[in-house]
Amino acid sequence: MNLAKSGLFIAGSHSGALTLGIKHTINMQVVFAAILILGFSANVWSDEEIKKDEGVLVLTKSNFQKAISDNTFILVEFSHDDLAPRRQAVGPSSEKMKFSSRLLGVLDYRSRTALIFADYSQCLSQTLERHLRFKLGAPIDAPWCTHCKALAPEYAKAAKNLEEKGAKEGEVKIALGKVDATVETELAEEYNVRGYPTLKFFREGAIVDYTGGRTEDEIVNWLLKKTGPPAKDLADVEAVKDFTGASDVAIVGFFKDQTTKSAKAFLAVANSIDAYPFGIVDNPEIFTEYNVESEAVVLFKSFDEGRSDLNVGETALTEEAIRTFVTAQSLPLVVEFNHETAQKIFGGEIRSHLLLFFSKEEGHFEKYMDDARKAAANFREKASANLLKIGVLFVTINSDDEDHGRILDFFGMKKEQVPSMRLIRLEEDMTKYKPAESEITAEIMQQFVQDFLDGKLKPHLLSQDVPEDWDKEPVKVLVASNFEEVAFDKEKDVLVEFYAPWCGHCKQLAPIYDQLGEKYKDNENIVIAKMDATVNELEHTKISNFPTIKLYSKGDNKAIDYYGERTLDGLTKFLETGGVYGRAPTAEVLEYNGVRSLDALSAFVEKSSVGEVEEEEETEDDDTPKKDEL
Repeated sequence: MNLAKSGLFIAGSHSGALTLGIKHTINMQVVFAAILILGFSANVWSDEEIKKDEGVLVLTKSNFQKAISDNTFILVEFSHDDLAPRRQAVGPSSEKMKFSSRLLGVLDYRSRTALIFADYSQCLSQTLERHLRFKLGAPIDAPWCTHCKALAPEYAKAAKNLEEKGAKEGEVKIALGKVDATVETELAEEYNVRGYPTLKFFREGAIVDYTGGRTEDEIVNWLLKKTGPPAKDLADVEAVKDFTGASDVAIVGFFKDQTTKSAKAFLAVANSIDAYPFGIVDNPEIFTEYNVESEAVVLFKSFDEGRSDLNVGETALTEEAIRTFVTAQSLPLVVEFNHETAQKIFGGEIRSHLLLFFSKEEGHFEKYMDDARKAAANFREKASANLLKIGVLFVTINSDDEDHGRILDFFGMKKEQVPSMRLIRLEEDMTKYKPAESEITAEIMQQFVQDFLDGKLKPHLLSQDVPEDWDKEPVKVLVASNFEEVAFDKEKDVLVEFYAPWCGHCKQLAPIYDQLGEKYKDNENIVIAKMDATVNELEHTKISNFPTIKLYSKGDNKAIDYYGERTLDGLTKFLETGGVYGRAPTAEVLEYNGVRSLDALSAFVEKSSVGEVEEEEETEDDDTPKKDEL
């Protein structure tokens, strides 16, 4: 008998429970047989022994629910074991999944490549490296594969660490598992996996998105925080030594009375910070051992001076003061940028960074690090004293690392210019500053940063050299240094295309734009021009879409954006009507005050504008910058 034709339907749930319904009367013996078969199948997967790889449970569709039910606490990594770059979303191609990946990457909006920036400190902790991918057009999904590869050894070490901790009497047992999302596509879709790696924490079956770091310590600390009290009660000196020695950074609150306002503020901060372990003590012997006389917060670290103190005599131990102290003191004076530190560097509260471009092969780190630490110490103390309002983080970038080549490109630098330094303010426009001197000393670094804090520096804008033949062709080639001279000519209408070499839409427009140039090459009142906006920056114009086409009207030089069809006829009408035809509509600004999560942002943007988005697929070649195009 055909069960489908008879109307038998069976539904599953996350818990493994099954619902069976019958649309029409059928042979109940068949139904009973089906139930027995399904029940037998369920028992088969539920009893399956789950294999481990370096202490990490290897999860599949058949054993996933068993792992969740067997472990009160389990962290699951959805990874991409095939490390070859790819652009496809995980699992079946659904509109929501495609849209969500665009939200944090390159969005095709009305056939323009739009650079969309979400709040990376709150939403997936986007880093400067990710910003550079937007700027330079790298595929959004491919880089996560390298992150999966970098995470793997740290994840395995964390699993063994937690397994050893869990074996001790009285300790919480926490398991780590992993899913190969390229094979287990149904699981990836079921749990809304949109990037690699995605980590989800299952606490008694409830799902919590993992928001911690990607080193062994960070993973362990985050999980211990989620499964225990905000601060561990340390009974004696030996317990404090074990606690502080187990992590690169550990914070201990010294409070003889744990009911005071200061103690409560400390516990509130401990509850809000998952990156580091917090402990609390009230034993007088511990106070004596660590030379603490009254209420204090002590941050123990395996680098720099080894310890930083925040004493009640120096400042009131408020939540703000304690949180600021932890933020300012928990990173080294000078931090090296890499996969492990990126989240802390670019997801932290200090939004201005001095970037020191050094070559390890050339010995720059050994030569300049002492000076860098000396200069950095002054500004870290200022950051602590002024609640991070004037903080500047010192970051080194190894120019020998091929992955960092894009960062050099972003600053318009060549490897030959290393050693060098730049300042950047991590706001939406990512404003950059360049020192007047190329020499690097503690004094020069300190003065450069101080001038920035005092508002004495002008932003450094990139510009190519003016090509010798910039005006020889019908379409004039503009760079930042000759832009105003040409575009702001009050005697002419000047049409400018702002493009990116890697942009597929720009490539499609190129032959049409050349035809437009030919059409108006003899017109003394109209100039057709273009500018590579990835390597030329203008103080008065910020470009966030490619291509962007603007008409600078003669007389007042008013800039009018073109929003019409990119055809020879459309562009001609735009010019002939003085920018009336195809003029960009007035933008409607919608304010978002919801939860800062990927799902919430996706839902908001979909509701607001997804109906207006016209999908236009590009090939991977169209969207990926080549080395000779950067």
